[in-house]
Amino acid sequence: MENELEKRIRGIIREVFEISEDETNEEYSMDNVDLWDSMGHMKLLVALEQDFGIKFDIDELIEMVNYSKIKEIIEGKTKST
Repeated sequence: MENELEKRIRGIIREVFEISEDETNEEYSMDNVDLWDSMGHMKLLVALEQDFGIKFDIDELIEMVNYSKIKEIIEGKTKST
């Protein structure tokens, strides 16, 4: 069962990439989403920063290429605030 953080992340992914709820899962990544190109990636990261009230550093921006890594980085940032 997904927690509130996971629901928020998946909701943002669905909104940015205009996909349905059944299309978002833990396998979601730049490799298997047509709209997740460089511009889509930036839109996603900005949306995540705004929603969670956090800022990502350059290394995190580069690493955040799939749902699992996004979740891991956001969990780390939200636990330390």
